[in-house]
Amino acid sequence: MRTFVEGFLQAARYGFLHVRCSPGFTTIAAGILALGIGANTAIYSLVEAALFPTFSASDSSRLVGVYSSGPNRTGYSSVSYPDYTYFRDHNALFSGLMAYANIRMRWTQGDQTTFPWAGIVTSNYFSVLGVKPIIGRTFLPGQDVVGEGSAVAVVSYQFWKRQLASQRGVVGKTLVLNDHSFAIVGVLPRNFEGVDLAWGGIPDIWIPMSMQPIALPTSGKFNILESRQARAFLAMGRLKEGVSLAQARAEMKVLARQLEEAYPEADKERTAFVLPAREARMWPGWRESVVQVLLLLTVAVGFVLLVACANVANLLLTRAVAREREMALRLALGGTRERIIFQLLAEGIVLAIIGAVGGLVLAELLIKIGPPPQLSSQMHMNLDLGLDYRVFAVTLLLSLITAFLFAMLPAIRASRVNLVEALKKGQGHSSGKTNRGALRDSIIVIEVAFAFLSLIGGGLFVRSLLHLESKDTGFNSDKVLSVTLLLPPSRSPSQSSRFYAQLAASISSSSAVESVCLTGFRPLDTLGTNRHIVPEGSEVLATETGISAQSDDISPGYFSTLHIPLLRGRDFTRGDDADGPLVAIINHTFAETIWPHQNPIGKQFKLQGDNKSYQVIGVAADIKYHTVWEAPEPYIYLALAQQYDPEISLLVRTKASPMNFIPELQEQIGSLDKTIPLFDIEALDEQVKTSLSRPRVIATLLTLFGVIALLLAMAGIYAVVSYSVRQRTHEIGIRMALGARKGDVLRMVIAEGLKLALIGVFVGCACAVASTRLLSSLLYGVTPTDLLTFVVVSFLLIVVALLASYAASRRATKVDPMVALRYE
Repeated sequence: MRTFVEGFLQAARYGFLHVRCSPGFTTIAAGILALGIGANTAIYSLVEAALFPTFSASDSSRLVGVYSSGPNRTGYSSVSYPDYTYFRDHNALFSGLMAYANIRMRWTQGDQTTFPWAGIVTSNYFSVLGVKPIIGRTFLPGQDVVGEGSAVAVVSYQFWKRQLASQRGVVGKTLVLNDHSFAIVGVLPRNFEGVDLAWGGIPDIWIPMSMQPIALPTSGKFNILESRQARAFLAMGRLKEGVSLAQARAEMKVLARQLEEAYPEADKERTAFVLPAREARMWPGWRESVVQVLLLLTVAVGFVLLVACANVANLLLTRAVAREREMALRLALGGTRERIIFQLLAEGIVLAIIGAVGGLVLAELLIKIGPPPQLSSQMHMNLDLGLDYRVFAVTLLLSLITAFLFAMLPAIRASRVNLVEALKKGQGHSSGKTNRGALRDSIIVIEVAFAFLSLIGGGLFVRSLLHLESKDTGFNSDKVLSVTLLLPPSRSPSQSSRFYAQLAASISSSSAVESVCLTGFRPLDTLGTNRHIVPEGSEVLATETGISAQSDDISPGYFSTLHIPLLRGRDFTRGDDADGPLVAIINHTFAETIWPHQNPIGKQFKLQGDNKSYQVIGVAADIKYHTVWEAPEPYIYLALAQQYDPEISLLVRTKASPMNFIPELQEQIGSLDKTIPLFDIEALDEQVKTSLSRPRVIATLLTLFGVIALLLAMAGIYAVVSYSVRQRTHEIGIRMALGARKGDVLRMVIAEGLKLALIGVFVGCACAVASTRLLSSLLYGVTPTDLLTFVVVSFLLIVVALLASYAASRRATKVDPMVALRYE
């Protein structure tokens, strides 16, 4: 064993020296490996961060998320506070069950106001997670009941360090949140960033549930901690020792059935879902789309690694053939076969290690320089993206296996070489088509096939993106400025309505403004409110009929500002206020769903949980509400003056660039109320672009991976044809001596490379037809077997193969017949 290790180490030293003495070959081969390893490590690290995020909680394997279902027991929904308390008090399998919501709060510091994210949580939130503060304490039992809890707060380590200057005596100091003083009672550990990856931002502050009237004020129509229709909270529990996930799911379904029987109006046809914490950290309804994107990127970047490994394998095989005389000479001078095998294997492994180091550096650069891609158009994920060394180890292992296998083949061959024949061979000797030549050709075919698959994926998604970008959204976002406002919670609904009216009138008076409106949700916003509808004359529950619609609160001028046509009826006016009858405008799909082939003007409906009737005064054209590719869905617009919404978006259509209007807008809002700053300021066009982020990310990355695979395949074809020319120098000399013209030789050599490319295209096309059907759910306006994409990609690969073959075959046309015939 010792002799074996010493022999291998000596071979490794010689291997390193030999690799260093071949800088050109080493740079090319190691660079190709580095490209494949680096890209794969970066993408797989992204997969790991998104699907299996680190969770700074004690024994997170026993933590589970608890969700309600949507109507008809389908989809996912957050839970109402009364349902949460029922689950908490009647389960037997959880050691603790907590609830929380992420919200924005106003933090006032002197004359400055900011809007940090905050978590409003039950008092057992931190004990269920097993998180202990590094300074002070967390919340005390009993601080979930309004009126019985004190105004206290726990802050994150980052907030304590960044905003509070790491004060050791921070406990007892106050924060003015939503115009109320909160005493800081604790600071959390450095690595704790809350539970969710995508439900708002990372919280800086946590407050107890008893502060709900201050943190989450409502209009007075319902109490959010008492209403079963207000599903505003997420829940997470810790399973007792020995309790399985299946047992917890069975028990929660039983409890949900009990709620359904006790409260049919709110919980009819609803059940409960339990998911592991690693899945519950992302909204389950969004996780599927994220998994689809990540799986696609994983497969695509895997193709790049396979093409890279195939390219390196071809280089090693080609180089080994060129070194047959060297190996024979070593054997003739007394070298052993074992030493030669060790030598070649060591060189391959050293090469793989150099490529791995380069890949590690490249992966670090990709992760640090490039921002994390938005994996879903519905959310911004708070990813702790860093280099995953487990992923790097796997890709390194794959590269080492590749280097080992393709160094082993020529090593064994070299150890069995016929010394007399090998020493008699000269450079340029054509030995005919060998097994290794067939293997090299097969590898090139595989490379081209993988490149074809990568390019087809990129091409399909580019075509899909172009289709989406040209799709009509139903509204005009050009020259529209979007700004979000958050009014102080101390303001009553009537005070808020008066402020909104004054704000709209003040901005409308500007000569730079065409129109202005206010809305709860901007077009193509990721958020929305789903309401169950009870049409006029219907006595059944909305959950039984399955009738539901998205809703928004808007001010007069919304439709004219966004250029949305009103098909029937009228717009809201200033008379549609809190003292007037409740009115609503519906979209075309709502009208055709509830009252098909009828005039809906004047008809009435109720919203589940609200006994008041709304009268339809208008019908608006359908627009795209959340995504550009969504199908038309029922939508209701309610008069903002008749609702209560402290967080509102202001939409201003300007005559010039909307961003130039920001200073004047700030001045006008400041003249009305200096305590209200602006945030989330952007042109509405940017919101449209953001909604296309997922298809754009997929199209960009797949196209990039396809181009990389194409370049690697091109390099492989060039290498094989170039080597073939060197091997056939003697043959080419004979052909030219017998009268063959340069053009004939050129066509003969190019045909060799083109043949390999055509076979690769055929294999890739067959694989693409069979596999791209899996992409149908991610494509929009393009079929998975789009003929134009297949034709363009095939043509591109053939042209690239021609160019690579031509570049390599030009050497053949320069062969001097006399020199070639005298070579040996």
